[in-house]
Amino acid sequence: MEAAKQQPQPTPVAKKEQRLFKCDVCNIQYTGTESEISSHIFGKKHKERLRLLEDASKQVLVHVSIPDHQRIVFKQFLTSTFGCVEKIYFNDLGRRFVSVTFKSLESVTKAINSRHIFDNKKLNFEKRNITLRQVKKKEKKQRPLPQPRFILTGAFEEQIRELIKKVERSPEKSQEIQSLYSELQNCLMHEYPDCRVVPFGSVITGLAFTDSDVDCFVSINPIQMQILMSKCDDIDLLHSRLVRNTKNILHKYKTLFSHIVGIPRASVPIVKCLHIKSQTNCDVSFKNGFGIYNSRLIFFFIASDPRLKTLLQFIKYWAKNHDFLGYKTFSSYALTMLIIYYLQQISPPILIPIKELQKDKKFDIYIDGWNCGFDGISALPKTQNTSSVLTLLQGFYHFYEDYDFANNVICPYVGKSFPIEAFNNLENLLPSFQTYVNLVKVDRSKNLISAKRNVFVQDPFEHTRNITNTPDNKLKFFKSHCKLAYTKITNSIENNTYDNLINTLLNQQIATVKNNSSNILVKFPKMSNSDIDKSSLVNSVKIVVENILTEMLKCNFEIDNDEVCTEKNVTYHSVNFKCQTMYNVWFARKLHTENLSATNNALLKEIEITNALIDSGYKNISPKNPLFSFNFTVNIFDDNLKFSIRLIDGDKREYNIFFSFLNSRMSKILNPFFSNLIKEINA
Repeated sequence: MEAAKQQPQPTPVAKKEQRLFKCDVCNIQYTGTESEISSHIFGKKHKERLRLLEDASKQVLVHVSIPDHQRIVFKQFLTSTFGCVEKIYFNDLGRRFVSVTFKSLESVTKAINSRHIFDNKKLNFEKRNITLRQVKKKEKKQRPLPQPRFILTGAFEEQIRELIKKVERSPEKSQEIQSLYSELQNCLMHEYPDCRVVPFGSVITGLAFTDSDVDCFVSINPIQMQILMSKCDDIDLLHSRLVRNTKNILHKYKTLFSHIVGIPRASVPIVKCLHIKSQTNCDVSFKNGFGIYNSRLIFFFIASDPRLKTLLQFIKYWAKNHDFLGYKTFSSYALTMLIIYYLQQISPPILIPIKELQKDKKFDIYIDGWNCGFDGISALPKTQNTSSVLTLLQGFYHFYEDYDFANNVICPYVGKSFPIEAFNNLENLLPSFQTYVNLVKVDRSKNLISAKRNVFVQDPFEHTRNITNTPDNKLKFFKSHCKLAYTKITNSIENNTYDNLINTLLNQQIATVKNNSSNILVKFPKMSNSDIDKSSLVNSVKIVVENILTEMLKCNFEIDNDEVCTEKNVTYHSVNFKCQTMYNVWFARKLHTENLSATNNALLKEIEITNALIDSGYKNISPKNPLFSFNFTVNIFDDNLKFSIRLIDGDKREYNIFFSFLNSRMSKILNPFFSNLIKEINA
């Protein structure tokens, strides 16, 4: 018998060698193989911590207090003295200091080993010591997973009721918030005896969501208010001081409030804080209290028709879901007024003009000369409109999908809209606006349309106030969503299929309309006189633009291009200025408006302010590096001018602020100039 064949034996696998590994960067220690150790060293977490430690090594601290109007100057001083500054943080709470992150370690060494003086203040830099624990806190938090869509089926009314039940503030949460008012009032009582904390906004109207903020107005005793006013003649300055003082008071109650931030220079100065017990963000204001009566008006309308609350809540949640509800979009109040105006326009109307509620003079309540009172006792006239919530929602989207916001002013007070030109010709406005007309005649800056906006919605009580500040890209986004939502609802009604309609409206996707801030066009009024000599016009335009760049903006420039162009059979003269801005002359200009000469020339006034700002803010400082570089192109047509401004290099954030400033000034400077120029040429 043949010997049995030997079976091949498996090759023994060499045991991977393990060793003890300690990572000081991540503060861990474990036993692992070489491949495991390599995976850790080249992993994202380890690399991120290395980067954070490297950034920390480029940070220095200097214990000094820098006023707001000198902070940009201080950053320029650091850049020109030590090298490029990547980040800078000014701490105003407790012991004041400035944290500076340089781009290179050489700049750090240079700062620590030198002694400098800024605005008569000694600068002693010290290296910031960052522990591993602090680095760990700085790690970028992982974004939460997107919330699952609500599973909503059945009739549309059932879906919308179920949605609102899920997103509105619960009674238990509302009860917790009640303690916020009493605790806030008790904190302020020591400083302002007999003060009252009055809530307003969504907490009063009943439109609050689970994460909605709380708005509070602090009403101070009139006698104490007179005492405070005697120490401060400017009411706006007084409101700013009250905000700063309240911020300091709340810092003493660390068990009740946290995340306390004062915003004293806003149009409505507020203190933002977090109420610890209810975990609710709160905005505290002292200015006039218009919000209280606005909230009461909305609540009155909601109580008049049960459909309104459902409609308002859904549209508000829909807008929030698509990111055009909030800062620099539509405020909740502005969106509510758009809905109220729509309900005044439909046939038959559901809501009456607000002026109809002010016929009975016994309800009059005046704040700063404006009547905020209304008859909130008598019931509204019963409407003949029996449309369902779905039909009203469809109508809202259809009403605003192509609405001409650019050329109309929406006025819920009279229940009508007016062409913008009507507010330039005050004599032709309705008698209902007599208070508005009288005020604007005294102060033209109070004109509702004096500020350049894309949307004009007049406040129903304070008629000089436009309650919107919506950028063009957000407005287009809003109208595109309205158009898509109208189409979705119309298709559902035609096919009689409503399943998942709510989800469809909340999750509809539209490509975001981006605002290309690197290339912005500014148009000026047409100059429709064909007899104007083109060469004289070109020379005059070049002179005034050069004055704006050199004297008002303090820019260095060179003319990069000066030629006649033809495009689409249109001939125009184009001049391109390649500019560098060395000084920040667009920050805190209001602080330097005193002691100006009595001139009516807008450009000369702006130049005086710039010179005063540089004399105070840039004393003994000569910036070596520009803030940014930009192209300033002037296209001179036969009937108008177009200015195009484009960032080339530098701080994009500062450039955006710079452009907003320039955009707000150019019309005021150039329109009178060109009017006078045409008169001179035609003389």
